[in-house]
Amino acid sequence: QVFKQTKNTKQLDKCASSVGANFRIMLAQTKLLLVLAMLMVLFQWKTNHDLGEVLGERKYLGCRGVTCLGRDIRMFEQRCKDIRRREAPLRLSIVRTIRKLVLGALPEASVQFAGSSALGLSLPNADLDVLVTLPR
Repeated sequence: QVFKQTKNTKQLDKCASSVGANFRIMLAQTKLLLVLAMLMVLFQWKTNHDLGEVLGERKYLGCRGVTCLGRDIRMFEQRCKDIRRREAPLRLSIVRTIRKLVLGALPEASVQFAGSSALGLSLPNADLDVLVTLPR
């Protein structure tokens, strides 16, 4: 028998094509979730400092009002710089690893980092914002 393509078979072909495309997107999303889950397990990012280290020892001898506030801000800024300097190699390593793992699982993806960490404005122990986009 010769197969004739009718209006119904064309609609079925379109539907199957759409299902296939959706399946590929779901597969890509699943791969990405697995990569991110692996990262969460591999990089339990725990720094060896707490808020006390960031704030430092505060001494209020001879200090009142705005003067204390200004000094606290300068101390906080210096401690944040010191901690960020120590964290920088770890952050860079994590960024490279995330990019490598995502592109390994999804070669067609684009990986970008955004937010305060990407701009160098993050506070100690800040998160890394990752943007993964797939072509249409």
